[in-house]
Amino acid sequence: MRGKLKVYTGPMFAGKTSTMIQELEKYDEFVAFKPNMDNRYSEEKIVSHDGNGIQANSIPTDELIHIIKSLEYDGISAVGFDEAQFFDDSLIDAVDHVLECDTDVLVSGLDLDFRRENFGCMYELIKKSDEYEKLLAKCEVCGSNAEYTQRIIDGEPASYDDPVVLIGAEEEYEPRCDNHHVLSGEMDSNYEDILSDIG
Repeated sequence: MRGKLKVYTGPMFAGKTSTMIQELEKYDEFVAFKPNMDNRYSEEKIVSHDGNGIQANSIPTDELIHIIKSLEYDGISAVGFDEAQFFDDSLIDAVDHVLECDTDVLVSGLDLDFRRENFGCMYELIKKSDEYEKLLAKCEVCGSNAEYTQRIIDGEPASYDDPVVLIGAEEEYEPRCDNHHVLSGEMDSNYEDILSDIG
């Protein structure tokens, strides 16, 4: 017997964490993990942007596989990983180990970074998944479906050369549609028009 892998992705503010929490709470017993670099709302819980939360283990990414292999899975019917894009490639081995223990795995995370490029090992997990749901947000500019995450630095769109990882929330990120996602230096000519649309 082998567990099922369920993956929830999308841009920021699409409800990925809320969806995973709701699904985890359907199981009789579960454990949840998040990378310890993400302590925006709590160090001891996975908390969604709308305030839903569950108890979780906040761990360094380089200790993940050791912790996962040391768990006793009798009675545990599901394991959840939030902000999975921040874990290194050992997450793939950790997921496989849990699945081989006949335990379901639920993963939520950004599939694309602010550059619109694959984020961490999320694409590999999507390919391995038994169930996959791409969630959408509402574009901050026009209100249409948004599948990208816009990074804002000091009121300006981030540059392609900026670091990929920057922990933040509403102050640094917005959901954007294809027409209104901007990278500094790539679509600067459109940015003033976008700002006027927001205003």
